[in-house]
Amino acid sequence: MDIIKSKVLELMEEYCNGNYNAFARELNLNVAHVHRTLTKENSKAGAKFLGALMVFCEKNNLNYKDYIFFPEALTACNTKDKSA
Repeated sequence: MDIIKSKVLELMEEYCNGNYNAFARELNLNVAHVHRTLTKENSKAGAKFLGALMVFCEKNNLNYKDYIFFPEALTACNTKDKSA
């Protein structure tokens, strides 16, 4: 699970005029955490960011699934027989 950064940046622009400090306050997160998650190329949103984003979306009657990427389910074979 990760965020769709472009969509979250659009959300920040719409609700907070692109202001990282205001958006961090809305999410109840540290501004450095928000900035790092949204701007660093290799950064991934953790549980804290994802949870805060989901709460923000619910509070504003938004569908959090529009902002969070859910990869397809992975399958695994836990048996020693590889043909199963």
